[in-house]
Amino acid sequence: MTRKHGFTTIDLAGMSHASLPPELQKAPNVVHAFADDRFSGNPAGVVILREFPPAEQMQAAAHYAKLPTTAFVAPSSDHDELACFDIRWFTPSAELELCGHATLAAAHWLFTRGEVPGHALTFGSRSGVLAITRAGDAITMSFPRILSVAADRATARTVSDALGVPLVECRRAYDDLIAVVAEESIVTRFVPDFAAIRGLECRGVVLTARTDPNGSLAEYDIVSRFFAPEISIDEDQVCVSAHCKLQPYWSERLGRSSLRALQASASGGRLGLDARGDRVLIEGSARFGDIDGIRHGTVACGPVTTCAIGVTMREFDGLASEHSKAPFRLASFRVAPGCATVAEAHDVAELWHLSRGHGRAVVDGRSIELKAGDSVQFAPRERHQLHNVGDEAIEAVSIWWEVPRS
Repeated sequence: MTRKHGFTTIDLAGMSHASLPPELQKAPNVVHAFADDRFSGNPAGVVILREFPPAEQMQAAAHYAKLPTTAFVAPSSDHDELACFDIRWFTPSAELELCGHATLAAAHWLFTRGEVPGHALTFGSRSGVLAITRAGDAITMSFPRILSVAADRATARTVSDALGVPLVECRRAYDDLIAVVAEESIVTRFVPDFAAIRGLECRGVVLTARTDPNGSLAEYDIVSRFFAPEISIDEDQVCVSAHCKLQPYWSERLGRSSLRALQASASGGRLGLDARGDRVLIEGSARFGDIDGIRHGTVACGPVTTCAIGVTMREFDGLASEHSKAPFRLASFRVAPGCATVAEAHDVAELWHLSRGHGRAVVDGRSIELKAGDSVQFAPRERHQLHNVGDEAIEAVSIWWEVPRS
């Protein structure tokens, strides 16, 4: 186990999916946090437990889920009196000290499923007690307000070089670096070099700017993107903990506490920000992930079933018949025009099937043109990425399964 600022990595050597207890072998409930009619938000897994198992088992379950973050929730000892739960968050490779979008996802699940009477609950966490309230579709979370300090010149120069853009200011906020740029277009058009970002001494980097009051993003006050390849999240689609650091920074410069924020990732999400004492109030909505098809998602937006290839997904019988007895996980995803998935490699075999759109898959440097109805399969540890080269969104399904080692 390795402890760093903001996260803890756990060695999973020898821990297979089949070795997990039954409640952790099931696919997590998938909720898209900060999703609405315009944005897809950020997917998170939600696993409701009677009590927490060992951290190694939760880490393994999150690893096999392949979601950006999975929240594990269990009743605390005073649950009956205070409707209070404990919560822990895991990415595929590390346990986090704080994860807002997965907290919103867990709260949405508990409120919607009737697990909480009324419109308020609290989560006990490694970052303290988190208060949650609901009003209609809007959920408001109270998180610690995290102040930033100016980074030294050497750090600012290193961050600017890693990002490849000039900075107005560079600040350090606990486990993250904040890179402030002059224009919103630098944020929205930014193409990250994940290897360079991974080399920085931080959990992640927030790239942010004030919006142009006369531009296309005038309905928002600030825009940002967040990159954290160090914890297996190349680009976080919507990051609440980053906004706990952005709210105090931008409120001081803009002269007001209440802010409208846009995270301009491929899926996107809008957040309402305000402050109350030493807390940041963050408002957003959420939606359940679909069980039997695509709604709004991101690449590997989350497993929606676990079964055997050739049974549930009959349309893939001919494509993966040689694996018909292998357990697999399924996710739907969507890639907007002009966008691309994160280039990544996994220890599992994977298959993509496009139901809509025109794309180019890049597999270990080779390019493969794909249209609706086409499929492409990747061997374990093959690095792959899908670019949308058409005029409409790509809608596709990802299936992945373990390949026994010979």
